[in-house]
Amino acid sequence: MRKKKKKLLVIFVLLLIIGGLVYATMTIVDTLNYRQTYEYKLTEHGYTIEEANALEEFFEEKYLDNLLTREANQNILTLIEDPYFMFDKLDRYLVEKEINGDRSLRDVIATVNSEADQDFYSNVQKTNVDHDDQYLILVNKFNKLPEDFEPGEIESIGSMYAYADRYIESYVYERFREMWHAASQEDLTLIITSGYRDYETQERIYSSYLATRGKDAADRISARPGHSEHQLGYAVDIVTHGYGLVVEFEESDEFAWLVDNAHRFGFILRYPDDAEHITGYLYEPWHYRYVGEEVATYIYENQITYDEYYNFYIK
Repeated sequence: MRKKKKKLLVIFVLLLIIGGLVYATMTIVDTLNYRQTYEYKLTEHGYTIEEANALEEFFEEKYLDNLLTREANQNILTLIEDPYFMFDKLDRYLVEKEINGDRSLRDVIATVNSEADQDFYSNVQKTNVDHDDQYLILVNKFNKLPEDFEPGEIESIGSMYAYADRYIESYVYERFREMWHAASQEDLTLIITSGYRDYETQERIYSSYLATRGKDAADRISARPGHSEHQLGYAVDIVTHGYGLVVEFEESDEFAWLVDNAHRFGFILRYPDDAEHITGYLYEPWHYRYVGEEVATYIYENQITYDEYYNFYIK
Protein backbone atom coordinates (compact mmCIF):
# COMPACT_ATOMS: atom_id res chain seq x y z
CA MET A 1 0.00 0.00 0.00
CA ARG A 2 2.81 2.34 0.95
CA LYS A 3 4.71 1.45 -2.22
CA LYS A 4 1.63 2.23 -4.26
CA LYS A 5 1.20 5.61 -2.58
CA LYS A 6 4.87 6.36 -3.06
CA LYS A 7 4.62 5.46 -6.72
CA LEU A 8 1.61 7.70 -7.19
CA LEU A 9 3.42 10.52 -5.43
CA VAL A 10 6.39 10.12 -7.76
CA ILE A 11 4.09 10.17 -10.78
CA PHE A 12 2.34 13.26 -9.45
CA VAL A 13 5.64 15.05 -8.90
CA LEU A 14 6.82 14.08 -12.37
CA LEU A 15 3.60 15.39 -13.84
CA LEU A 16 4.07 18.64 -11.96
CA ILE A 17 7.60 18.93 -13.24
CA ILE A 18 6.56 18.12 -16.80
CA GLY A 19 3.67 20.55 -16.56
CA GLY A 20 5.98 23.22 -15.22
CA LEU A 21 8.44 22.60 -18.01
CA VAL A 22 5.68 22.75 -20.63
CA TYR A 23 4.32 25.97 -19.14
CA ALA A 24 7.80 27.48 -18.93
CA THR A 25 8.49 26.45 -22.51
CA MET A 26 5.22 27.93 -23.72
CA THR A 27 5.92 31.13 -21.79
CA ILE A 28 9.36 31.38 -23.34
CA VAL A 29 7.93 30.74 -26.81
CA ASP A 30 5.18 33.31 -26.25
CA THR A 31 7.77 35.80 -25.04
CA LEU A 32 10.01 35.15 -28.01
CA ASN A 33 7.06 35.42 -30.37
CA TYR A 34 5.89 38.67 -28.72
CA ARG A 35 9.33 40.13 -29.11
CA GLN A 36 8.95 39.63 -32.84
CA THR A 37 5.80 41.76 -32.93
CA TYR A 38 5.78 45.40 -33.89
CA GLU A 39 3.97 46.24 -30.66
CA TYR A 40 6.97 45.05 -28.67
CA LYS A 41 9.54 46.57 -31.01
CA LEU A 42 7.79 49.95 -31.06
CA THR A 43 7.32 50.07 -27.28
CA GLU A 44 10.98 49.19 -26.84
CA HIS A 45 11.71 51.99 -29.31
CA GLY A 46 9.98 54.59 -27.14
CA TYR A 47 6.28 54.51 -28.00
CA THR A 48 3.49 53.60 -25.60
CA ILE A 49 1.45 50.46 -26.26
CA GLU A 50 -1.45 52.61 -27.44
CA GLU A 51 0.81 54.55 -29.81
CA ALA A 52 2.40 51.33 -31.06
CA ASN A 53 -1.03 49.84 -31.78
CA ALA A 54 -2.09 53.00 -33.62
CA LEU A 55 1.04 52.92 -35.77
CA GLU A 56 0.66 49.21 -36.46
CA GLU A 57 -2.95 49.71 -37.51
CA PHE A 58 -2.04 52.54 -39.87
CA PHE A 59 1.21 51.40 -41.51
CA GLU A 60 2.23 48.44 -43.62
CA GLU A 61 5.22 46.38 -42.45
CA LYS A 62 7.74 48.13 -44.69
CA TYR A 63 6.80 51.48 -43.16
CA LEU A 64 6.92 50.10 -39.62
CA ASP A 65 10.40 48.78 -40.32
CA ASN A 66 11.32 52.25 -41.49
CA LEU A 67 9.97 53.81 -38.30
CA LEU A 68 12.20 51.52 -36.28
CA THR A 69 15.25 52.99 -37.99
CA ARG A 70 14.47 56.50 -36.73
CA GLU A 71 14.01 58.05 -33.31
CA ALA A 72 10.55 57.82 -31.78
CA ASN A 73 8.61 61.00 -32.53
CA GLN A 74 5.11 61.57 -31.18
CA ASN A 75 4.44 64.11 -33.96
CA ILE A 76 4.11 61.13 -36.28
CA LEU A 77 0.95 60.05 -34.42
CA THR A 78 -0.68 63.39 -35.23
CA LEU A 79 0.68 63.52 -38.77
CA ILE A 80 -0.93 60.22 -39.76
CA GLU A 81 -4.34 61.52 -38.71
CA ASP A 82 -4.18 64.07 -41.51
CA PRO A 83 -5.95 62.86 -44.68
CA TYR A 84 -3.14 64.23 -46.87
CA PHE A 85 -0.28 62.49 -45.07
CA MET A 86 2.27 60.84 -47.39
CA PHE A 87 4.88 58.54 -45.86
CA ASP A 88 7.53 59.34 -48.45
CA LYS A 89 7.47 62.94 -47.21
CA LEU A 90 7.73 62.05 -43.50
CA ASP A 91 11.30 63.25 -43.10
CA ARG A 92 10.42 66.55 -44.74
CA TYR A 93 7.37 66.97 -42.47
CA LEU A 94 9.53 66.50 -39.39
CA VAL A 95 12.22 68.89 -40.64
CA GLU A 96 9.61 71.50 -41.54
CA LYS A 97 8.05 71.21 -38.08
CA GLU A 98 11.46 71.57 -36.47
CA ILE A 99 12.20 74.71 -38.51
CA ASN A 100 8.74 76.22 -38.07
CA GLY A 101 7.69 74.97 -34.66
CA ASP A 102 4.80 77.43 -34.38
CA ARG A 103 3.00 75.94 -37.38
CA SER A 104 0.32 73.33 -36.93
CA LEU A 105 1.03 69.86 -38.29
CA ARG A 106 -1.84 70.39 -40.75
CA ASP A 107 -0.02 73.44 -42.07
CA VAL A 108 3.27 71.55 -42.14
CA ILE A 109 1.74 68.84 -44.32
CA ALA A 110 0.13 71.42 -46.63
CA THR A 111 3.46 73.20 -47.03
CA VAL A 112 5.51 70.08 -47.77
CA ASN A 113 2.90 68.49 -50.04
CA SER A 114 2.87 71.70 -52.07
CA GLU A 115 6.70 71.53 -52.33
CA ALA A 116 6.79 74.90 -50.55
CA ASP A 117 9.28 73.72 -47.95
CA GLN A 118 11.82 74.53 -50.67
CA ASP A 119 12.84 78.03 -51.72
CA PHE A 120 10.44 79.45 -54.29
CA TYR A 121 11.74 79.28 -57.86
CA SER A 122 14.19 76.55 -56.87
CA ASN A 123 13.99 73.11 -58.44
CA VAL A 124 11.77 74.46 -61.21
CA GLN A 125 10.17 71.82 -63.41
CA LYS A 126 8.61 72.07 -66.87
CA THR A 127 4.85 72.16 -66.49
CA ASN A 128 3.06 69.13 -67.89
CA VAL A 129 1.02 70.80 -70.64
CA ASP A 130 -0.14 67.44 -72.06
CA HIS A 131 -2.39 66.77 -69.10
CA ASP A 132 -5.48 64.62 -69.70
CA ASP A 133 -7.57 67.51 -68.43
CA GLN A 134 -6.06 70.73 -69.72
CA TYR A 135 -7.91 72.78 -67.12
CA LEU A 136 -5.91 71.09 -64.34
CA ILE A 137 -2.45 72.15 -65.56
CA LEU A 138 -0.41 73.36 -62.59
CA VAL A 139 1.49 76.62 -62.91
CA ASN A 140 3.25 77.99 -59.87
CA LYS A 141 6.73 78.93 -58.63
CA PHE A 142 7.99 75.38 -59.13
CA ASN A 143 6.25 74.60 -62.44
CA LYS A 144 6.94 76.72 -65.52
CA LEU A 145 5.15 77.00 -68.84
CA PRO A 146 7.13 77.01 -72.10
CA GLU A 147 7.72 80.48 -73.47
CA ASP A 148 5.70 79.62 -76.59
CA PHE A 149 2.77 78.03 -74.74
CA GLU A 150 -0.63 79.18 -75.94
CA PRO A 151 -4.01 77.89 -74.75
CA GLY A 152 -6.66 76.64 -77.14
CA GLU A 153 -9.17 79.11 -78.49
CA ILE A 154 -8.87 82.59 -77.00
CA GLU A 155 -11.81 84.99 -77.17
CA SER A 156 -12.17 88.71 -76.64
CA ILE A 157 -14.30 89.34 -73.55
CA GLY A 158 -17.40 91.44 -74.13
CA SER A 159 -17.65 94.87 -72.53
CA MET A 160 -20.54 93.67 -70.36
CA TYR A 161 -18.15 91.39 -68.50
CA ALA A 162 -14.76 93.11 -68.60
CA TYR A 163 -12.76 96.23 -69.23
CA ALA A 164 -11.65 96.75 -72.84
CA ASP A 165 -9.17 94.48 -74.60
CA ARG A 166 -9.36 91.54 -72.22
CA TYR A 167 -9.15 87.95 -73.45
CA ILE A 168 -9.88 84.49 -72.06
CA GLU A 169 -9.99 80.84 -73.15
CA SER A 170 -13.35 80.16 -74.78
CA TYR A 171 -14.79 77.50 -72.46
CA VAL A 172 -13.65 79.37 -69.35
CA TYR A 173 -15.37 82.42 -70.82
CA GLU A 174 -18.57 80.40 -71.14
CA ARG A 175 -18.43 79.33 -67.49
CA PHE A 176 -17.61 82.88 -66.37
CA ARG A 177 -20.66 84.22 -68.20
CA GLU A 178 -22.82 81.67 -66.35
CA MET A 179 -21.33 82.86 -63.08
CA TRP A 180 -21.74 86.51 -64.04
CA HIS A 181 -25.45 86.07 -64.79
CA ALA A 182 -26.02 84.16 -61.55
CA ALA A 183 -24.42 87.02 -59.62
CA SER A 184 -26.37 89.65 -61.57
CA GLN A 185 -29.64 88.05 -60.46
CA GLU A 186 -28.66 89.21 -56.98
CA ASP A 187 -27.82 92.71 -58.25
CA LEU A 188 -24.10 92.05 -58.15
CA THR A 189 -21.60 93.01 -60.84
CA LEU A 190 -18.47 90.99 -61.59
CA ILE A 191 -15.86 92.70 -63.78
CA ILE A 192 -12.81 91.00 -65.30
CA THR A 193 -9.90 93.38 -65.07
CA SER A 194 -7.32 90.89 -66.35
CA GLY A 195 -7.53 87.62 -68.25
CA TYR A 196 -5.16 85.92 -70.68
CA ARG A 197 -1.60 87.25 -70.92
CA ASP A 198 1.11 85.86 -73.14
CA TYR A 199 4.69 85.28 -71.97
CA GLU A 200 5.98 88.61 -73.25
CA THR A 201 3.23 90.60 -71.52
CA GLN A 202 3.95 88.88 -68.21
CA GLU A 203 7.65 89.55 -68.71
CA ARG A 204 6.96 93.28 -69.07
CA ILE A 205 4.71 93.34 -66.00
CA TYR A 206 7.18 91.48 -63.80
CA SER A 207 10.11 93.57 -65.03
CA SER A 208 8.23 96.73 -64.12
CA TYR A 209 7.64 95.52 -60.56
CA LEU A 210 11.24 94.35 -60.37
CA ALA A 211 12.55 97.78 -61.37
CA THR A 212 10.29 99.74 -59.02
CA ARG A 213 9.99 97.48 -55.97
CA GLY A 214 12.92 95.08 -56.01
CA LYS A 215 13.01 91.31 -56.37
CA ASP A 216 11.63 90.28 -52.98
CA ALA A 217 8.58 92.52 -53.21
CA ALA A 218 8.05 91.80 -56.90
CA ASP A 219 8.01 88.04 -56.30
CA ARG A 220 5.28 88.38 -53.68
CA ILE A 221 2.88 90.25 -55.97
CA SER A 222 3.75 89.18 -59.51
CA ALA A 223 4.68 85.96 -61.26
CA ARG A 224 7.90 85.65 -63.18
CA PRO A 225 7.36 85.02 -66.90
CA GLY A 226 6.32 81.43 -67.54
CA HIS A 227 5.00 81.09 -64.00
CA SER A 228 1.74 83.00 -64.41
CA GLU A 229 -1.64 81.28 -64.56
CA HIS A 230 -2.80 84.10 -66.80
CA GLN A 231 -0.70 82.59 -69.60
CA LEU A 232 -2.95 79.53 -69.40
CA GLY A 233 -6.00 81.61 -70.25
CA TYR A 234 -7.87 79.99 -67.33
CA ALA A 235 -7.29 82.70 -64.72
CA VAL A 236 -9.18 85.95 -64.27
CA ASP A 237 -8.81 88.90 -61.94
CA ILE A 238 -12.32 89.89 -60.83
CA VAL A 239 -13.30 93.23 -59.31
CA THR A 240 -16.44 95.31 -59.10
CA HIS A 241 -17.39 98.97 -59.26
CA GLY A 242 -15.45 101.00 -56.73
CA TYR A 243 -12.70 98.43 -56.27
CA GLY A 244 -9.47 97.74 -58.11
CA LEU A 245 -6.91 95.03 -57.42
CA VAL A 246 -6.87 95.78 -53.71
CA VAL A 247 -7.35 93.64 -50.61
CA GLU A 248 -10.34 95.81 -49.73
CA PHE A 249 -12.23 94.02 -52.50
CA GLU A 250 -12.92 91.37 -49.86
CA GLU A 251 -15.26 93.86 -48.18
CA SER A 252 -17.57 93.92 -51.21
CA ASP A 253 -20.80 91.95 -51.59
CA GLU A 254 -19.41 90.56 -54.82
CA PHE A 255 -16.46 88.97 -53.05
CA ALA A 256 -18.73 87.45 -50.38
CA TRP A 257 -20.84 85.97 -53.16
CA LEU A 258 -17.79 84.58 -54.99
CA VAL A 259 -16.52 82.90 -51.82
CA ASP A 260 -19.79 80.99 -51.49
CA ASN A 261 -20.56 80.37 -55.17
CA ALA A 262 -17.50 80.44 -57.44
CA HIS A 263 -16.93 76.69 -57.05
CA ARG A 264 -20.37 75.96 -58.50
CA PHE A 265 -19.04 77.28 -61.81
CA GLY A 266 -15.60 75.63 -61.56
CA PHE A 267 -13.60 78.58 -60.18
CA ILE A 268 -11.39 78.70 -57.08
CA LEU A 269 -9.83 81.54 -55.14
CA ARG A 270 -6.28 80.74 -56.11
CA TYR A 271 -4.24 82.77 -53.61
CA PRO A 272 -6.20 82.76 -50.34
CA ASP A 273 -5.42 84.62 -47.15
CA ASP A 274 -2.74 83.17 -44.86
CA ALA A 275 -1.35 80.94 -47.62
CA GLU A 276 1.63 82.94 -48.85
CA HIS A 277 4.03 80.35 -47.43
CA ILE A 278 2.36 77.80 -49.74
CA THR A 279 1.53 79.82 -52.87
CA GLY A 280 4.36 82.33 -52.66
CA TYR A 281 1.94 85.22 -53.26
CA LEU A 282 0.31 87.76 -51.02
CA TYR A 283 -3.44 87.36 -50.55
CA GLU A 284 -5.31 88.16 -53.79
CA PRO A 285 -9.08 88.18 -53.21
CA TRP A 286 -9.55 89.02 -56.90
CA HIS A 287 -7.61 86.15 -58.54
CA TYR A 288 -9.75 83.18 -59.64
CA ARG A 289 -8.67 80.12 -61.57
CA TYR A 290 -10.89 77.71 -63.49
CA VAL A 291 -10.28 74.04 -62.60
CA GLY A 292 -13.71 72.53 -63.25
CA GLU A 293 -16.69 72.13 -60.97
CA GLU A 294 -15.66 68.82 -59.35
CA VAL A 295 -12.18 69.93 -58.31
CA ALA A 296 -13.32 73.43 -57.35
CA THR A 297 -16.03 72.00 -55.11
CA TYR A 298 -13.56 69.69 -53.40
CA ILE A 299 -11.13 72.55 -52.77
CA TYR A 300 -13.96 74.75 -51.47
CA GLU A 301 -15.29 72.08 -49.12
CA ASN A 302 -11.86 71.04 -47.80
CA GLN A 303 -10.26 74.49 -47.70
CA ILE A 304 -6.96 73.53 -49.31
CA THR A 305 -4.94 75.24 -52.02
CA TYR A 306 -4.77 73.98 -55.58
CA ASP A 307 -1.04 73.37 -55.10
CA GLU A 308 -1.78 70.83 -52.38
CA TYR A 309 -4.66 69.27 -54.30
CA TYR A 310 -2.57 68.79 -57.44
CA ASN A 311 0.42 67.28 -55.67
CA PHE A 312 -1.72 64.85 -53.69
CA TYR A 313 -4.32 63.76 -56.25
CA ILE A 314 -2.86 64.41 -59.68
CA LYS A 315 0.94 64.47 -59.70
